[in-house]
Amino acid sequence: MSFLSVLSIAIILLLVLFTLYYYIASKKEVPHHQLLEECDHEE
Repeated sequence: MSFLSVLSIAIILLLVLFTLYYYIASKKEVPHHQLLEECDHEE
């Protein structure tokens, strides 16, 4: 794989992660570490 293809994939993955993070944050309205703690308590 060329450097540009690797860079493109990395940028796409970052965009997906940020989109998911902001979606969850806006839905729950709590910091990320509290989301992880809530998941642990539910199990």
